[in-house]
Amino acid sequence: MEVLVKWTGYAQLTWEPLSAFLETEALDWYEAAHGKITEDDAGEEGYQIR
Repeated sequence: MEVLVKWTGYAQLTWEPLSAFLETEALDWYEAAHGKITEDDAGEEGYQIR
């Protein structure tokens, strides 16, 4: 699964593998604010993390 990421300090969004964010503060913060991400949440276009 891929997630759409808005990097701090950059204007362009990028699609990145969710596996790159496992065990990171960024994913912990996102899931605390929006709920745990699962494969069922993504759909065909992936999932957006800000």
